[in-house]
Amino acid sequence: MKSYRARIVAARRAAIIVGTLCALTATAILMSAPPEERTPGQITTFDVGGDATPFHWIPGGTFTMGSAPDEAERDADELRHEVTLTRGFWMCEAPVTVEAYAKFAAATGYETEEERAGGRFTYRNAGSDSQRAPFGQSARDPVVLVSWNDAQAYVAWLNANYAQPGRRFTLPSESQWERACRAGTDTIYWWGDDPEDGVGKANVADASASAKYPQWRAFVFRFDDRYAYTSPVGSFCANAWGLKDMTGNVWEWCSDFKGAYPSESVVDPVGASEGTYRVIRGGAWDSRAKYCRSAHRGGALQNFRYVGLGFRIAIIEESEEKN
Repeated sequence: MKSYRARIVAARRAAIIVGTLCALTATAILMSAPPEERTPGQITTFDVGGDATPFHWIPGGTFTMGSAPDEAERDADELRHEVTLTRGFWMCEAPVTVEAYAKFAAATGYETEEERAGGRFTYRNAGSDSQRAPFGQSARDPVVLVSWNDAQAYVAWLNANYAQPGRRFTLPSESQWERACRAGTDTIYWWGDDPEDGVGKANVADASASAKYPQWRAFVFRFDDRYAYTSPVGSFCANAWGLKDMTGNVWEWCSDFKGAYPSESVVDPVGASEGTYRVIRGGAWDSRAKYCRSAHRGGALQNFRYVGLGFRIAIIEESEEKN
């Protein structure tokens, strides 16, 4: 007959197994629910490189993209226009980490464009003196010094090895990115119109950064986010739909070429069909307020690498009806 202690241990193990099965069942139910039954920001997990990774549901719908004519520090390429996304999608909660990208590189032998140039895909030992930084990153920091091509190589690996039937991994389009960043808001930043209300919400050029770079003091945010450089992903508050680091930490590659916005309403835009630059969004640890606005559009050559540039992934459900 089992001792009392043995029975307790067995009961605990059974409870853990039941709890795990319940969690897996709940996740399966969430993913299989029709899009119209999902709520904005609803969370589930997908297998990304062997790790259960949180994603949030970004609903289809109509929103205003771009900036108002009187928005401070707006750029001419931010023409305000109405966008309708007829399908929702899943957006990863945070940018791809050093650890996640290293798993891909180890599994495939892939070398980033930065590595081929003699550098690495973290800050340490960057490929040129102009991008050299005096520190490394943790495994949970966002991967940097990755080009658009490097990001697409990671996405292709995920699709070949981890994509579920009817779903595919992708870089978000520019319209998907702004929809996810705004999370239903129409303000300058996802937290409101005052940049200083971003304290606790974003890793940006601030007091910590200006302590390292005194020449930045004239334009940094006035608060102290405690990080002079990149921070582990998820260190700051999420927006209303559960996404973290949509503003600051690292710029994020989008799938699109950068092109002029349309002057009329559009449905499911995919960006320019050709161009010189790929879209980057969100600002980084070294960005001032202008570049952290939800409407701000950056652009870079698709082989460009930089110590404040990474990416995050999305999942498109190809088999479902438009929603």
